[in-house]
Amino acid sequence: MKTLVLIFLLFVAGHGEALAYQNDVLNIHETTGENSPEAKLLMRDAAVAIEDALLKDFPCLKIFTKSQTQKALDALKQKEFMGPSGGEWIAGANASDADSQERYTTAEEEERFQASLRKKMDEFNKMGDAKYIVTIMTTAKPVVIVRVNAVNKFWTKRSGLFYQENKVYPTTGAAIADIKRIADELAKAFVEEGSNDKGLNNEVCPFKGNVEVRAKTKRNEQREETFTDYCNGQDHQGRKTETVTVDGKHVWKFQRNGNPDTDGTMEGNITEKIVREEITGCHECASGRKGEWSFRDETESAGSVSGLDTSTWSMKTGTSDNKDATIRLHFSKNGTYKVSVRAVSREGTEYVTKTTTAVGACDNLDKKPKTGKQPLTIPLERQFGPFTGTVRDKRLKDKQVLVISNKENEEVTEFEIEFDLKRPDSK
Repeated sequence: MKTLVLIFLLFVAGHGEALAYQNDVLNIHETTGENSPEAKLLMRDAAVAIEDALLKDFPCLKIFTKSQTQKALDALKQKEFMGPSGGEWIAGANASDADSQERYTTAEEEERFQASLRKKMDEFNKMGDAKYIVTIMTTAKPVVIVRVNAVNKFWTKRSGLFYQENKVYPTTGAAIADIKRIADELAKAFVEEGSNDKGLNNEVCPFKGNVEVRAKTKRNEQREETFTDYCNGQDHQGRKTETVTVDGKHVWKFQRNGNPDTDGTMEGNITEKIVREEITGCHECASGRKGEWSFRDETESAGSVSGLDTSTWSMKTGTSDNKDATIRLHFSKNGTYKVSVRAVSREGTEYVTKTTTAVGACDNLDKKPKTGKQPLTIPLERQFGPFTGTVRDKRLKDKQVLVISNKENEEVTEFEIEFDLKRPDSK
């Protein structure tokens, strides 16, 4: 029995964080202030009404009541104690021939048993990952009271409590008649009050599906500075120029698995060329002599990246729990929403070649091109929208093109997003 408890605790501790963003799990904790039959009936009716109201609006919610959790745990304990084909094993336990019992524990039966045990463990894992907790407390003697609180465990900006009802009734019948109102108000509060951001509606059931972002960056910048120098008895016109050319492209293909859990991949490349030139008629040599001089410094770089960052790779799950890759949906109360995409590429390599030449009265240079390499990553952090849609829609499908211009360096980046997200219909 101790083995089962230890396995259960390790399962919850080891996997809780990984699934917390993917499943909208709700735990209902029922309790009575006193142990009368009326209080128990009121508690049961409240739990059933709340579960029905929530599943009507949000059929994808995974709801576990306190009694369901206890029954599942008892069944799991019994299953581990009895082992594969436990009923048959017990039926044959009195047989004198030991070989007659071995047929109940073949390798195939053991494998099926372990698979079934893992499946039940997964259910407990989901219970431990509950995003919402609803507590119900009822009393019938000496006073009839119904108290309901709802909490979002993952809030960071404000208190997690988003619904509260605490009412005294003249009779148990009056309380039972009012339970449907409480359940309907609670379901409404899940959307209108359940968001971490008070100004937004809550995404109760995570929209899941494909999101693709394509980005192209262009930069053609030229700067020139002219000047006049005097030497050797006359004026000389000089000039300094800098030319920067950038050409980049990256494509991100995401799979949104939850809120905001996101997996996927990306491919990207970028080239850059910087040329600095200077021409002067009064370059000063070490001897003190001044004369004509032409200088050119050229730096060319080219790099590529592939895949999303996996710096938080999980040895337990064999996947990346990288929270740097996220897709968040921000639902406004006016029937529109925005999509925020945030990710970073896996580290790639950028090759840089530098060439320097100078010709003139002195200080001549003719350095051979020198190539080195350095790490390269490409980040993505962009908000798109607004789009038309609500939390209660079954499907969100749209696309948009954003053009971002940097007036300081003439760089232009075009972002294009296309997505198709669906809200799960069932548990």
